[in-house]
Amino acid sequence: TSASMQMHQVMMDGMKQMQSMQPSGDVDQDYAKMIEKHHAQAVRMTQAYLKGAKDPKLKAWAQKSLESQQQELEPLQAMNLDGES
Repeated sequence: TSASMQMHQVMMDGMKQMQSMQPSGDVDQDYAKMIEKHHAQAVRMTQAYLKGAKDPKLKAWAQKSLESQQQELEPLQAMNLDGES
């Protein structure tokens, strides 16, 4: 389905982004950047899933997960440790 293809593309794009990240040597900055990308990818993947979701239980779980991921992502983006985000 289209949603399946979108989820796959999000996953592939996220993997490329993570592989291209260069550690700065600052463990705090590196952790924040990596976990921010991880949560952002989860948000995009869940948004793609919800476009084609069929199973009501999984769809409800995904919606809760989306809200949780977004709440966790916001403070990371607000920290803006290195001018990115």
